[in-house]
Amino acid sequence: MANSFLLKSLACHNTALSHFRSTQYSRQQHRLFSQEVVHIGNISKFVHPPKNPSLVPSGFLPPGGVSFINGSLAEHLRWCMQKDLLGQDMFLVGGAGPARREVALAYCELTSREVEYLSLSRDATESELKQRREIVDGSGIYVDQAAVRAALAGRILVLDGIERAERNVLPLIHNLLENREMRLEDGRILLAPDRFDKLQASLSAGRLKEMGLERVSENFRVIALGLPVPPYRGHSLDPPLRSRFQARLIPEIPFQELLTSLTNTLSQLSPNQVNNFLSILYTLHKMDISNISAGANLKIDIPFHQVVSMLRDVESGKMSYKGALDYLIPLHQYDSKLREVVTSLSKRFNLQLRTTPTTQLDTVISPYLQHNIVMTQYHATALHELERLCTMGDIAVVGSRGSGKSLLVDILSRRVNRDTTEIFCYRDMTARDLLQQRVTNIGTGNTGWKNAPLIEAAIKGNIAVLDGLQRLDVSTLASLQSLVTHRFVYLPDGSRLIPADQYNKLIKENQLTESDLSEQRVYPVHPQFRIIGISEPPAPTQVTPNKWLGSEALAMFRIKSLPDLTPAIELSIIHTLYPELKGNTSLSQLIQLISSLRENKNDVTSQYLAQSLSTRQLLRLAKRLVDTDTPLLELVKKACLYRFLTPLARNTLEEQLIRHNLHSTGSVADTAIDWSRVRTVHNLTTEELALVPDILFYENKQQERVLSAMLADYLSGEHLLLIGNQGVGKNKLADTLLQRLSRPREYIQLHRDSTVQCLTTQPVLREGRLEYLDSPLVKAVKKGYTLVVDEADKAPLHVSSVLKGLVEGRGINLPDGRRILPSSSVNTDTNGIPVHSDFRMIVLANRPGFPFMGNNFFASMGDLFSTHAVDNPDFNSELSLIKSYAPSLSNEVIKRLLAVMQELRTMADEGTLRYPYSTRESVAIAKHLALFPQEGLANAVRNVFDFDSFDRDTQKLLMQVLHKHGIPLGASPSNVKLAKQSPLPPARHFSTWSISEQKQSLQAFSPSPLKTSSLFTLPVSNNPLARSYHRGQGFTEIVASWSLPIEQRNSINNIKIASSTDGNSGQYLHLIANNPITLYTMKLADKSPVNIEDNKTHLSSDSLLVSDLFFCYPSTRREGWSPNFKLCPLSEPYNGQIVLFESESKTWLWLDPINHSGRWLKTKTAVSTLANRFRINLSEEEINIAECSEANRIYSYTKGDSIMYCFDLDSMLVHRQQFPFPIDYMIQLKKQKWLATSDNNAFLCTHRDSNSYFPDKIHSVDPSNTQLINSAFNVKCTNSQSSDSAQLICSNSNIYAGYSTCKTNRNTISTHDRPSPAIESVSSAILSQSKSVLNLISTNNGINETTLEAVDLDNLTLTEYTLPKLDAIKYLNLQDTTDYLLASAPYTDDVIVTDRLGHVLQLELSPRSLEASLAAWREMVGIGTGDRVRVSRERFSGEDVKYPKHGRVDPKNAPHVGGNTWAGGTGGRDTAGLGGKGGPYRLDAGHDVFQLSDEEKSNVPDEVMQAAREMGLKAFKERMKEIEMSSHDATLYQQYLSKVQPQITALRETLTALQNKGSERGWLRHQTTGDLDDSKLVDSISGERNVFVRRGEEEKEAGTPDTEARRMRLVVDVSGSMYRFNSIDGRMERSMESVLMVLDAFKGFEEKVRLEITGHSGDDSRIEFVADNSVPANENERLLVLKKMLAHSQYCWSGDTTLEATQRAVRELARQEGEQNYLVVLSDANFTRYGINAGEYGDVLMSEPRVNAFVIFIGSLGDQAMILKNRLPVGKAYVCMDTRDVPNILKQIFASSLE
Repeated sequence: MANSFLLKSLACHNTALSHFRSTQYSRQQHRLFSQEVVHIGNISKFVHPPKNPSLVPSGFLPPGGVSFINGSLAEHLRWCMQKDLLGQDMFLVGGAGPARREVALAYCELTSREVEYLSLSRDATESELKQRREIVDGSGIYVDQAAVRAALAGRILVLDGIERAERNVLPLIHNLLENREMRLEDGRILLAPDRFDKLQASLSAGRLKEMGLERVSENFRVIALGLPVPPYRGHSLDPPLRSRFQARLIPEIPFQELLTSLTNTLSQLSPNQVNNFLSILYTLHKMDISNISAGANLKIDIPFHQVVSMLRDVESGKMSYKGALDYLIPLHQYDSKLREVVTSLSKRFNLQLRTTPTTQLDTVISPYLQHNIVMTQYHATALHELERLCTMGDIAVVGSRGSGKSLLVDILSRRVNRDTTEIFCYRDMTARDLLQQRVTNIGTGNTGWKNAPLIEAAIKGNIAVLDGLQRLDVSTLASLQSLVTHRFVYLPDGSRLIPADQYNKLIKENQLTESDLSEQRVYPVHPQFRIIGISEPPAPTQVTPNKWLGSEALAMFRIKSLPDLTPAIELSIIHTLYPELKGNTSLSQLIQLISSLRENKNDVTSQYLAQSLSTRQLLRLAKRLVDTDTPLLELVKKACLYRFLTPLARNTLEEQLIRHNLHSTGSVADTAIDWSRVRTVHNLTTEELALVPDILFYENKQQERVLSAMLADYLSGEHLLLIGNQGVGKNKLADTLLQRLSRPREYIQLHRDSTVQCLTTQPVLREGRLEYLDSPLVKAVKKGYTLVVDEADKAPLHVSSVLKGLVEGRGINLPDGRRILPSSSVNTDTNGIPVHSDFRMIVLANRPGFPFMGNNFFASMGDLFSTHAVDNPDFNSELSLIKSYAPSLSNEVIKRLLAVMQELRTMADEGTLRYPYSTRESVAIAKHLALFPQEGLANAVRNVFDFDSFDRDTQKLLMQVLHKHGIPLGASPSNVKLAKQSPLPPARHFSTWSISEQKQSLQAFSPSPLKTSSLFTLPVSNNPLARSYHRGQGFTEIVASWSLPIEQRNSINNIKIASSTDGNSGQYLHLIANNPITLYTMKLADKSPVNIEDNKTHLSSDSLLVSDLFFCYPSTRREGWSPNFKLCPLSEPYNGQIVLFESESKTWLWLDPINHSGRWLKTKTAVSTLANRFRINLSEEEINIAECSEANRIYSYTKGDSIMYCFDLDSMLVHRQQFPFPIDYMIQLKKQKWLATSDNNAFLCTHRDSNSYFPDKIHSVDPSNTQLINSAFNVKCTNSQSSDSAQLICSNSNIYAGYSTCKTNRNTISTHDRPSPAIESVSSAILSQSKSVLNLISTNNGINETTLEAVDLDNLTLTEYTLPKLDAIKYLNLQDTTDYLLASAPYTDDVIVTDRLGHVLQLELSPRSLEASLAAWREMVGIGTGDRVRVSRERFSGEDVKYPKHGRVDPKNAPHVGGNTWAGGTGGRDTAGLGGKGGPYRLDAGHDVFQLSDEEKSNVPDEVMQAAREMGLKAFKERMKEIEMSSHDATLYQQYLSKVQPQITALRETLTALQNKGSERGWLRHQTTGDLDDSKLVDSISGERNVFVRRGEEEKEAGTPDTEARRMRLVVDVSGSMYRFNSIDGRMERSMESVLMVLDAFKGFEEKVRLEITGHSGDDSRIEFVADNSVPANENERLLVLKKMLAHSQYCWSGDTTLEATQRAVRELARQEGEQNYLVVLSDANFTRYGINAGEYGDVLMSEPRVNAFVIFIGSLGDQAMILKNRLPVGKAYVCMDTRDVPNILKQIFASSLE
């Protein structure tokens, strides 16, 4: 039909209109048959006068008329006319911008065609294309929409944004496009005109109407406008839809055409400069940005329609070419590489990028206060630019948080005397929300539409402020394109807004009135209407700029970028507001710190910290400095939420504070609040009193401190944000504050389904009418209550961000049309709700990051609030709190519980545990134990810890901590396994000592100074100490055991315990090994809990200090010299320090392992020069050390010499005393008595003065038996200070023990003899607090047995303990004659036994102490439940086990419980499964587990257990054969795996959290099933179908790069130095363990994290070990990777390519898709040898914004690694000398993803 119409038209007018063809374009102004004819070249078309002129576009043709149409526009219009004459629908495709729309509307204007315009978005539905339902007078009617109206009236339907519509929407119009047919919802059917005409010939009009047939006009056309996908984002065209259109490319205006136009228009500009300017624009426009910004898929669209206006400002001098480039290509919103390209192009085209001749932005003038606003030159200049841009069109202000965006817009509106309409943007906002919203008439119930604030602003001429453009979906923002660029918009109710000039033209040319156009629902856009968008800039690490800031947005707005305030400007603002801070150097240093954080654009951590220290936060911080005495450092940490920073962020902040010389200057003293003097609210109504919280709150110091800070902020008008772990009392604190202030409270709890609508109002339907109920937020605003917003982190950030307007005092719009106004504004609007002056908000949120996995509310809005970190109470505060809840509990029980909780919380902070145990758990346990005390603490804690019963690694850690603090979880009260006691043989009289009354006086010499060498640095490493606690399952004498990290050829030489005189200040254990000489220092764990705050030492009981003394004793290299050390531990104030005396070299060494220092003592007993310690001293002199009770005094004497020395380390003096006899042996009986022997003679030496160093009287002793004087006896003394005489105890191979009984001047010695003296060696110790002797009996008769005897002389009993045998192979390397060493604490009953290989046992052997410990242990265990409770969840099968077997495999995999038939069952017997008994191995079939009781599981015959073990071993061997792994390899693999198994679990937990974080589903809108959408209640009344929402996987926007899968590349060092120095520091072992840990942990997470492992050495910079996302599938493949690493390191060429390998990896990762790519380099820090510069390496790590690169130094010679770490960028380098630390480092690296 279209073709016949074309031929008829051409034939009719071929002659009459031939003269028009001589011109390219002409328009016939006269009427011919009431028609006009338009000619474009040789194409002509009749033009009918429009029936509705208001629907004809205007203003899209050149201002001079059709005669000015030329160039590319003419070609496009000619093509459009061709398609129109052919009756074909058109698709105009091209770059972003208004060009496509202008061509389509220009053609409609040229041909006088009426237009129906529909802007599509992702929220477009069927009702917007076909018909929408409305309710009128109680009946549902259908209203035709744009497509139907256009088809019936013969209009052109313009579909703008085809790529933005969902795929299931556009197929609705397929038939309309192809056949001009469509079935409507109201029953009508649209038919093609030729088919309708045929039916009309045979049917009457009435009949056709009854049949519901409607004729589609033959003039109906569709012009679709779309972007090509790719490279643009969106949905590509569906093939059936694409085939129905004819396409036309609308490119940018040709270069020469635009140049000619500009040179003709802008005569004052240099044509050459204009040419160069356009050359830069067109070069960038044609450039593929992916070649610049690796991994990006973005085309730079230049808004050429803005070029003319920009260059006009250049011509007038208002702007430079550089300024024009900044606006046309907002460089600050792209990466630095693109900026470099623009600069390079400017130089190439010789464009003079001179700046505007105005004051520079970083210049500070004297600020002035205006309306409480500090105006600086920075803001004044920006304000001037905004004012100028506002005259040109709509603008978008982009700036970081606190840069003054909202402030400048507010000032701008006042300066131009315009009202503002603020519109808060959120993610779920639809195009309809921006334009109109559905309402119901309160009186009639009819549905209708109400203009949104944006449309009202357009009509009234206000400034519409779109706050938060970055939160809007791209398609939602794009729906405003016609309004922004051409000032027209078609609204959902059928009304239209058109430009004011077009509106006036309609009235003038068509003799219409405003009422006529109003009836047609046509309204003008006010000429002064402006849109100002406010947005934050995109993160530099994103693949592309912020989604809204794409090509279409750049074409809509003129972008004004606000750079961060310079330090000088921020400091000037602070000094203006707070003059008293002038001269505060710390504040200046802080601002410099913040500036350095902001400048580090490529580091996510630095940017995160910089956001926390925004300008707004700085001003709050300055106010605190003026108003309070809080130190600046504390304020900074509070602002950054230091307590809950990730370790990476915390380390970064700490290093920055140190670099900027910001240190703690003290703390704030606690000040008690007199709440009676605080103003409270009186005269509350009954309703208001009901809203005042009334809770139970127990006061404690820590929470009172938080309340004090909260009160100060609350009374100063601040809104509060409380952030902390679960169960720390956030709600309690908020309610207590309001209770004490008598403030009514409104409460709202957010969750993941919270929406903006439910936060503000609650829509309800009543009798078919939509009404809005006030939410708690609106009620609190109205009445001045306090709004408590709980779980703010659970809601989507775009929902909780609604609070931003309220906090900033700018108000928000409500869904029902009302607006919350700032309290300072004058309410002239009946729909306005002013904020009450007493309104406050207290927002509660969990800490950000793992394991809470909520949204980071603090990062989004933290600087708007006064933030308080709420932590678990400190030890004393929590003790007070628990005591209040459970007053009947003893302090001992509470302290044990709190000690456990404190340690578990520390482990959670360090990443060892994933659950952060809180005060809530402590209170719950205490309450339970207070009500049921007989159950014991061990049973009560199960209420908390049973959650982790099936997590073996977590359970192991929990058991270790519980057992460490004396809580025997899992123990039975009857499980007491103490060694058997036997009676001692009867005592026999051994000797009698008579003490003469004759005294011989002595005189001491004058003291001399104790000289020392200068302090030197002691190489000390702090290693974790893995203790095993032995009283977890039962009670034994063994308290704990552990092993020292001692080398195979080394052996322990000596051992000593140091403790304070009261035994309460901590006990230190010192052990020294020979080869190499190494000192091991540790703090013994107390058997009873100690108040953590009273622990003043810097050494944890879980730490082992290893002091390398090789450089102190280099002569150990020589053969034939075996050092022999005597240990002299010190006490207060030298806790943890020790003096070593080496008997061969006669040297004294004073060591302080805790502070890593040492010094030599220059004593007379040492050789004359310290240089002699480097050679072997062959002196025969034997120097002995006499044990004494005085602290920090060392008594020494040379055997056979008469002089005794005392080194007093407190006074640093040397005292000496000469005796009248040569000294063979000297022992202190008590503080004032000594026993000396000389040549079989004995002397009693006494003190007259208790403060004297030496005795001054000597009494001769006449023994009846001199054997005791001989060295065959081990003589000890109890050092009992309470007894009048000391108790002398002795032992040897013939006697168990001997003891003395004192009577006046006579001592009786009695002994308990051994039955047979067949013992080779005896070493003894005594328990000073009890009358007991310990004998360590060793035999070397081929059995290598060692027995520890405990002889109780009070109860006359003997207890024997057989100690474990030494490893025979390792033992062959030892030269010592004894297997074990024994030590006892001088003031407690602690006993330590260690073998020569460093296996240490801590025992409790005192009968009195054992009795007390057993009673306490049983109290901890409780009576249990055991058999007393008969109702149980356990299942007893009642069947005996027979023989283990695999069992039958169920092909249906149905669950099987009990029995012994099926494999994979639960709670059965014999077969492989879970929860049963007697099976050969575990087999998980994926079903619920029914667990047999432990009692029944243990009741299995030994032969069945043995068969099960053999069958399990057989299955293991078959598995090894299946993966081709030998038994040797399996053992080797398990050896490596066992070292990192807990760390693998920890890392997998992090990856699981990462996976769960990204897989959370979102709300899918416009569904036909699900939950009713609150925003579509009116649509549901009218009968619409797509009014539901449901949870589902959100469809990724088409064209969006795949950013879900993160990439991680591990680059390991396999150079020769790794193999060479592995024997020194184990660096290769650490590297292999780290690789194995990563390989095993990442297994199963391939979809979330793509792993690749490469290596580097002197051979190559890229050695592939694991290809991209090809994680080894089994144990053998993983072991093969380790073998390859080791082999390469062994045989590679020397050299180091760390720098090249890192550069290569960074480049390759940057080219990969994904917004978060990670690079972790393992290196041995051997940079200096190969000339690698730390600064250059740091630049490589920071070179790519999208690659988070880190280096971990796992080896170091000396402090080389630490020096490198300090020189590299903050937060990018780690030193890790323990593989167990690698998971925590990787957790820190992934922290940004989890937040």
